[in-house]
Amino acid sequence: MAKNVFFGLRESSETYRSFGCRKFDPIAILSLPSIGMKVRVAYRATELGYTNKVACKVINKKKASKDFVSKFLPREISIVRSIHHPHIVSVYSVVELNDLVYMFMDYCEKGDLLDHIRTKGSVAESRAKFMFR
Repeated sequence: MAKNVFFGLRESSETYRSFGCRKFDPIAILSLPSIGMKVRVAYRATELGYTNKVACKVINKKKASKDFVSKFLPREISIVRSIHHPHIVSVYSVVELNDLVYMFMDYCEKGDLLDHIRTKGSVAESRAKFMFR
């Protein structure tokens, strides 16, 4: 992606400037929203000045259901901000600008638990105990 674009925002846009968009340099789109949902897009980004990769989940509140925006989104934001566990993705920052919510979090290079279950099947109880202890 061009360096003058930040998660779909042009450098000349007011939103881009107000976001202080020099913090992350997007390098790839990880997944696109499903046809029915059209709510979330995840990007992989490299934090400028660092080598660690982060994921950015972008939620468009205009395209989400009223119930999702008023009930489920605030709950999700509250929960992800409060959880700190070595086997659960950490959320570094949540930024709301206009109708978009940006959630910057750990990037799971090898996928998440759902990817693991889809490719390798269920997780044994002993392994699950280790993962969630």
